[in-house]
Formats: sequence, structure tokens, C-alpha cells
Amino acid sequence: MAGGKSALVLCMDVGFSMSNSAPGEEPPFALAKKVIQKFVQRQVFAETKDELALVLFGTDSTKNPLDQDGQYQNITVHRHFTVPDFDLLEEIEHQIHPENQQADCILCCAYQHNCASSLVGGSSTNFCSHLKTKFIHVYRWI
Repeated sequence: MAGGKSALVLCMDVGFSMSNSAPGEEPPFALAKKVIQKFVQRQVFAETKDELALVLFGTDSTKNPLDQDGQYQNITVHRHFTVPDFDLLEEIEHQIHPENQQADCILCCAYQHNCASSLVGGSSTNFCSHLKTKFIHVYRWI
């Protein structure tokens, strides 16, 4: 991912509060999913070589490489860094759904920081000097 490429981490809140909405309004989860789908679709059709990862927080299970000693619970790395493709679009459409845990966006931010540091085996400052990185959070403030 070095040499002018960018890496993007899409973080999506799939916790139970994302399913709540006022009568007649679309739930925040559905809106967030549409935003993620449109963004990934643009990346696919632009044939960019930039890589992205999809991290879900508020998940019922925990699947991430930093899950040790009960840390970073309810965070799932759905897709590790890779060039976006049509498979990812299908996964977002059919595999991403609201779950039952309370999402913790601060914990997700801490996870991102530690994950970014581990990608180059150093500090996040070292990471940012080697790779232009962006984090997009899609969640609902309660």
C-alpha cells in the first residue's frame, strides 16, 4: 500500500440503536448502508488501486486481530485492506445487517489507531508518513 496509494477504513455502526427511527423515517442503518454502498460502487467503477477495509462495530461477535484479553469487543473486521470489488458490494448488500449490541464509537476509533500502527510495525505517525490514510465513520450520535 505504499507509494502514493491511499488506504481507507470504512467504519459502520451496526449496533441496535441504528435500527431505531421515528415513524415514517428510514432507519439510520439503512441510510448508512446506502452511503457505504454508493461510496464502494464509485471506488469500483473508478478502478482505483487505493485499498479499503470495512470495520463493523456494535456486532454480536468479535472478529478482529486485536481481540486479546477482552479488548476491542463487538468489533468485526468484515474486510481487510484490499482493492474494492463487486464481491464487496454483494457482501454489503447481503451480509451486513443490524445487530443487537451497543456500539462504542470511541472504542472503534481506538481500534483504528492501534490497527493503523500495526500495519507498518511502528507508531501511527510512522504509518501516516508512509501511507495516506482516511477513516470514515458511519454511525448515529445518540
